[in-house]
Amino acid sequence: FIFIQKEVIFLQKILFFIMFYLKMPQDFISQKDIVICYLVHNDQFLLLRRNFDKFKGGTWTAPGGKKESFETTDMAVIREVFEETKIKIQLENLIFVNKCYITHDDFHFTMHIFKTFLKEKPNIILHEEENDKYIWTTVKEAEKLNLIEHADECLKNSFL
Repeated sequence: FIFIQKEVIFLQKILFFIMFYLKMPQDFISQKDIVICYLVHNDQFLLLRRNFDKFKGGTWTAPGGKKESFETTDMAVIREVFEETKIKIQLENLIFVNKCYITHDDFHFTMHIFKTFLKEKPNIILHEEENDKYIWTTVKEAEKLNLIEHADECLKNSFL
């Protein structure tokens, strides 16, 4: 089953022109800023599965979403994590990890990657319109999941 899912994702990548960069490419103009946050407890981190009726449904990703025009990336990631999980992250515990640049067909966006360390596993209340399931996982276990595009690259760059 996992093999088939990865094959489908591979086919999706062939059908759509998708590129992932750690350095901003020439002529790259970001049309949207996206934020994600890896919530880490011991050797595990939190992933959410997108509802099947949503864009990229059935794929796993870290909590996050679009930055609003009036927000800083810090504000956006704190808001998005709370909206999706009801977990309150304190600004002083938020660590900026990296940013990457993604081209999806003719759409360019910048992904800002954050991390925070939790002393205890919090109670998670999912925003059911967005996500239907969550999992605490390791990097090795996550590689076997149906990850959203480029999540594997983000993981490698966030958990070196």
